[in-house]
Amino acid sequence: MAQASDHYHHACSNLEKGCESQNQPFLEGQDLYHAQQRLAPHWQESNRPTIKKILVACGKGLVLGLALSALLHSWRLFHKHTRARPSLPPKVAFPVPEDPPQLQCVHSQNWTDYFDQPTWSTEPYGAATSFSLPVDADLLYLLSCGTNQLGNLKITQSNKESDVVDVDIRVAYQSEDFLDSATVCLTGGGENEYGVSILTPPHRGHWSHRLSLHFDMELVLPAAKEGSALGIKGLATHLPAYSQGVTDLSETVSFGRILLASADGRITVDSVAAGLGSFKTVNGDISGHFEGEFLKLVTVNGNVDATVTLLNHEGTRPSKLMMRSANGHVASEIALISDANAGGKFDVDATSTNGFVDLAFTESPVGSVLKAVAATTNGEVKVAVPSTFEGSYFGSTLVGKVFVMERDVEDPEGKGRRREIVKNRLGNRVEGTVYWVESDGSHEENESLVKAITTTSSVNLVI
Repeated sequence: MAQASDHYHHACSNLEKGCESQNQPFLEGQDLYHAQQRLAPHWQESNRPTIKKILVACGKGLVLGLALSALLHSWRLFHKHTRARPSLPPKVAFPVPEDPPQLQCVHSQNWTDYFDQPTWSTEPYGAATSFSLPVDADLLYLLSCGTNQLGNLKITQSNKESDVVDVDIRVAYQSEDFLDSATVCLTGGGENEYGVSILTPPHRGHWSHRLSLHFDMELVLPAAKEGSALGIKGLATHLPAYSQGVTDLSETVSFGRILLASADGRITVDSVAAGLGSFKTVNGDISGHFEGEFLKLVTVNGNVDATVTLLNHEGTRPSKLMMRSANGHVASEIALISDANAGGKFDVDATSTNGFVDLAFTESPVGSVLKAVAATTNGEVKVAVPSTFEGSYFGSTLVGKVFVMERDVEDPEGKGRRREIVKNRLGNRVEGTVYWVESDGSHEENESLVKAITTTSSVNLVI
């Protein structure tokens, strides 16, 4: 921990000096070439981007990283003999601008507005300011570094077109001394990446919620041109002690990548659509509607409650959904969609410790391949597959029973085919196959496989 503290002082000290001199970039652009690798828990330390190293040095960032790494490591061991390590989306390179932007900072004396008895808080004082970020940036980010701060972030969209993204910040506080300890900086690197960073001093003595600065942030995306969705190449947050919310954006905004990270705060999403999405927190729930090709929802000491639309493009690698919780449940309704209307490849991994797992696949294309694992310890597992499912299934428990419920469903292709379900039971294990039989008795082979595994409770498979 002493070494982490040294890294913290070094990182934040450099950022504060940059804010004062207005010429020290916070982000090192070349390292952000590897930003997408942050989604891989098994990635080597040498490949971690500088932004990751800075965040790990920031107090709760270290706790978040360690907790998530431990969770992911334990489940990799759990699946060692049941699931191959998933491949990752390709890396994305960022162009390097010729003239990196300068830094701009707000200190205690140059906030835009000051308030007595602010209406949004019970604190006696408040202040507000705002920043603008280019909408066509390769990466937009919001970071917090330091202690004695907490707050909320809301990601919304305006009804007006613009070439900038507005970041509106309000802070409520007990006294002027508290505000003196905070610095808010507009930061940017040399690779078309722009963001806002909130800095407070490192932990000294007893942390007090009552003595904290309370921040409210709103990131306001502009409206898209009529008849199209707004394209945002990348958005990343790392905000320990902040709750984060996303309004209903899936129909009007398309994110190339969106990565939201918190600790001691929940992540709530009305709806979001992204090629790649990562949502992580500790001591908080993750909930909402998520659409994308590669999605990861991970929490510790919290629940995952999600409706998911997992998209797969014809001729591409399998689309992947990962949902994980330690000491919480995972519950999701999942629609599998292919742009070819038939076929498609999908990998789904839903795991928990000390919580139930409940997956309901509401639809999938005819002829698609689904590889799914639903697993937990000390909790019930339930998986319901769609009528189009053809392939193998497996259920196992150490202490409990495995139930297989066979539904009466019609041929999804409308050919009048007969559905055949083969079931083999051995102790607390059940395995079998499902397929549709043609009128001549033949049937197509399918590589789909659904596994439902627990230790001390029951397994329910709805076929």
